[in-house]
Amino acid sequence: MSDTEAQGPVVVSGIPVPRKANGRHMWPDELKTEAARRVLAGETVAAIARDIQANESLVGKWLRDHKNATSAPGDTTHPCR
Repeated sequence: MSDTEAQGPVVVSGIPVPRKANGRHMWPDELKTEAARRVLAGETVAAIARDIQANESLVGKWLRDHKNATSAPGDTTHPCR
């Protein structure tokens, strides 16, 4: 058993982030949304990725997913676009 498994889930911004048996994180939706909101508030994707120990491309995907989920179909006036 690795040290990470023995310690249980990692806690990021007060949110537990468990790992799968293969060692990959299972990022909670709450954390993904929080990361997207931080980017929209002006923080860089790189800074957030470092802070939560995630890959920058993954945080960027969460941002795209958040933008797609919060924009209405056909709405070109949405501030995220």
